[in-house]
Amino acid sequence: MNRINESKIKEICIGSVSLALIMAIAVFIIMLYAKRSILAEASAGDVYVAINTIPAGTVIDEDNLLNYMKKTEIADELIPASGIRMSSEIKGMMAVCDIDKGSILTLGMFKENQDPVKGMKAPVVVGLKAEDLYQLDNGILRGGDRIHIYGSDEEGNVRLRWSNIYVVQTFDEEGRAIDAGNNRTSAKRINLYMEKADVESFYTGLESGNLRAVKALQ
Repeated sequence: MNRINESKIKEICIGSVSLALIMAIAVFIIMLYAKRSILAEASAGDVYVAINTIPAGTVIDEDNLLNYMKKTEIADELIPASGIRMSSEIKGMMAVCDIDKGSILTLGMFKENQDPVKGMKAPVVVGLKAEDLYQLDNGILRGGDRIHIYGSDEEGNVRLRWSNIYVVQTFDEEGRAIDAGNNRTSAKRINLYMEKADVESFYTGLESGNLRAVKALQ
């Protein structure tokens, strides 16, 4: 009799464990289905995300837009109110700070790229070697940067000569234009916007070697 009872008890235990396992699997499947249903019902939208670091001062245009960003679908609740959803919102805009790769792009990260020659009477482009302007040799300057230029007077006092001079483009030692996203290559030649009336005194200062420059911070 005892052996028969023990056998029945074992069968009951095995049956209970099997039933519990089946129920656990069923609950897991139900929860997984419910989770998928909730995710499927969640609304999603498109927003532009940085796929590479966007350096401060970079102007977004047709040529570089696809190098810096792409449209990505994410949950609507994760998209900021000022998130950039259309490329037309960002073309011609300038990054106001370094934007990390993977960042959701918002309007606050960019500003309007103002015309650098606006307000100038007779703007011209002047070219020079970086080594000719003291403290610019081996500097990291890019198109869109601005510099302040100082010079020494007859008494040897250093004074501000020109402020917020716009850097049109910079070139490496091979004469190739340096992209704004390149933070390694030193500028060897530089093109600047200046007033035509200032060119003579500017080149005279370069020849005398008493001009020096500092980069204006954004």
